[in-house]
Amino acid sequence: MSARSVEVLISVHDPRRPLGRCLRSVLDQERSLVELGVRLCVRVVVHNTEAEAILSTLDGDSCRRIEVSELHDGIPSPAGPFNLALDEARGEYVSTLGSDDVLEPGALAAWYARAVETDADAVIAALRLGHQVVTTPYLRPGRRRLLDPVADGLAHRTAPLGLLRTATVRRIGFRYTEGGHRAGEDIEPALRMWFRGGRIAYPYAAPCYRVLEDMGAARATAGFRPLGQELGYLTSLLGQEWLLNARSAERTAITTKLARSQVVGSIRRRVKAYRRTGLDAVWSMADAVTCSRVVQHLRYLAGDGLGALSRSESAVLDRAQTAHDAEALSCAWAGAVEGAAQSLRRVLPVRTAALLSPAARPRTFCTQQIAQHTGSFTHPVPHPAWVAGLDRAREA
Repeated sequence: MSARSVEVLISVHDPRRPLGRCLRSVLDQERSLVELGVRLCVRVVVHNTEAEAILSTLDGDSCRRIEVSELHDGIPSPAGPFNLALDEARGEYVSTLGSDDVLEPGALAAWYARAVETDADAVIAALRLGHQVVTTPYLRPGRRRLLDPVADGLAHRTAPLGLLRTATVRRIGFRYTEGGHRAGEDIEPALRMWFRGGRIAYPYAAPCYRVLEDMGAARATAGFRPLGQELGYLTSLLGQEWLLNARSAERTAITTKLARSQVVGSIRRRVKAYRRTGLDAVWSMADAVTCSRVVQHLRYLAGDGLGALSRSESAVLDRAQTAHDAEALSCAWAGAVEGAAQSLRRVLPVRTAALLSPAARPRTFCTQQIAQHTGSFTHPVPHPAWVAGLDRAREA
């Protein structure tokens, strides 16, 4: 394994992806890394397509500075190629990057400096979605040297973006969830890293990983599928030995996040789609059965019946289990969430004793507001010329 090195891992499955833009943002990191005495490696895994078709979209300089592997498994999931890249990686730290996304100038050097400063097993990337910094995880006030997975709400960052120490990746069995899942394959390994990896740090005031959404529906995570397929990765996640043996507070943090973001979040998206398009296929009785099974499993694993969820969130989960079609789901959502009468229920937890739980809405809201006002999520805005370059690359 190479000392003082960062290896960036990228998977690409379609020549139409903006890989050239992605790679340029990575290769431009090299100068700032060299100043720290750190070597940059870039590994691209071409997935279920011909490497020649992908390489033909790149300039000669980019082609010369990357290592290319191929994986032809016929499975439409990024789990396989990212696991192959992890197996082949030789860098001290690895960093995964979506082919649609970019790294802001100086990001890798800032993250690496933070890793050295704290002897971190992982540095959670500062994340910018479009032009807006993502204010998760729910960091406690003050720029803490290391993060606590429960107190700092690390369950709410379920993408393992940033820097991961390669030795730690292998020690804890970090693997993307295989099985053909088109989304969610990164949730279990991210949680495993944050809760079992060891020393986790956040790069305050550092440049960001930037998620770009200009590919629209072409992203692998777009569209609606049966709920059983969309949440299929949860079957493996909820049976993981490390999670079953986790402390009560850890299981509460993780299951509350999964119920709130993955299950309630999916229901919210389907209700919005139905109301916008009238598409009945967004929900069926089979989805209601899947919802019931998943919610029961989460409540059992939580140990407190998901008592940190808001009362509205819990009501959504209860009502969705008996919603036989999209219209019934829309009505269930309206009855549980909408209207002035539900304002307090959208905040108050199911169990009053959970009011100050790190996973409860009042606590996460206050923590988030304090973190924003004290500068925890203040990150440098890239020069306008760099942003304009992204636009030109997209148009090209």
